[in-house]
Amino acid sequence: MTAALLGAVLAGSLAQRATGMGLALVAAPFIVVALGPASGVLMVNLLGLVTSLLVLARVWADVEWGTYWRLMPSSLLGVAAGALLAARLPATWAQIVVGVVVLLALGVSSVVARTRSMPRTTGAVATAGGVSGLTSALAGIGGPPMAVLRTLTRWDHIGFAATLQPYFATTGAVTVAAKVLADPGAWPDLAWSGWAAIAVAMIIGVGLGGTVTRRLPAAVLGRLITALAALGSVWTVVDGVAAL
Repeated sequence: MTAALLGAVLAGSLAQRATGMGLALVAAPFIVVALGPASGVLMVNLLGLVTSLLVLARVWADVEWGTYWRLMPSSLLGVAAGALLAARLPATWAQIVVGVVVLLALGVSSVVARTRSMPRTTGAVATAGGVSGLTSALAGIGGPPMAVLRTLTRWDHIGFAATLQPYFATTGAVTVAAKVLADPGAWPDLAWSGWAAIAVAMIIGVGLGGTVTRRLPAAVLGRLITALAALGSVWTVVDGVAAL
């Protein structure tokens, strides 16, 4: 257990609370290096699940449950499709394609949103959920497609950040269960003190993220969301290219 790993967990938890997403984008590289690919990826999903539940306890009243229920069916279908594709396609090329597509989507949505917006219809929400589930299964990153939905529909930050918590908690639980069933040996082999240190770092990060949320304007938080989404997409491409 290194200080860098705990710092990454703290920073990722802070980002999750402040922007609604970001734990995997911020913490994943450090966690994978510290624990190895199999255990690291499982740990990222597990931390995402737990952090989302911690944040959800604080933002429950702001969750837009109607949007959540519109997201879930297509998201779970996306996860299933992504898992099938991941079994057939080279993982590195799948990562690169996902990263490039999401970066293009972010760029196009940012330009379009300056001149027009679109309503948050069931079709738009279902599409975002399906793509998010697909990218989660293929590349481990489900946040960028949701950032695109937020930008195009001008979803207010409070409702967006709150609604993502039960969404990520549900998809995280499904992913963790699937990974453990497929490979029980992937469960991280940490002492109880290591788990306790990670828990403390997460709680502190969520607390600090609440302070950041209260002090930063919604416009700034929106830009942070887009920046995190772009960072995650770039990381996906770079990691895929490095593995070729």
